[in-house]
Amino acid sequence: MTGWRDELRSNSRLHAGLAAIGALLWVLMLLELSAVLDTAREERNQLNGEVTRLRDMRGEQQWKALRVQAQERLADYRSLAWREESEGRMQAMLQDWLREQLAAVGVQPREMSVTVLPARSVAPPASGRKSELPLDMRLARARLSFEFKPDSLQQFLAKLSTSRHWIWVSRMVVENEGRHAVELELEALFVLGAREPA
Repeated sequence: MTGWRDELRSNSRLHAGLAAIGALLWVLMLLELSAVLDTAREERNQLNGEVTRLRDMRGEQQWKALRVQAQERLADYRSLAWREESEGRMQAMLQDWLREQLAAVGVQPREMSVTVLPARSVAPPASGRKSELPLDMRLARARLSFEFKPDSLQQFLAKLSTSRHWIWVSRMVVENEGRHAVELELEALFVLGAREPA
């Protein structure tokens, strides 16, 4: 170790070379720090510009119009939901409605069951995120099966699609051999409240 120190003291070129390397490392570090500071300054300027833009937009009248439009659409959406006073009445109402529609197309249900899912409990969509309904809304699920007749099935599905209330097919199985049966799982959206006058 002492030999290396003696060599460093006596060899001026080695001393100058090490000093040059140290200075070069110092300059590189300063340049890197300068680049980091420039990037941070640029991000800060972008964020300041975004904040300024959002502050300017806060006072614009378009947001009030958009809010009114969103409230109107929500009211339209809710108006298409079925209305019933209790979950038991929801089950009965949906069962009766389905029996009427099936009878109108000339088939009798072999099996039918209707359940109302608990408040705020909705099956997660394909994205995997849980979807929640407002507290006064419920999803009723009907499972039914009936004899497979192509024309009757087509007419029944057409009645569902032209209903003025939210009802859709979530699952359908058609067995054309053996039992000749259709199994359907339907879901309907209800609002808990006074029933609409007929």
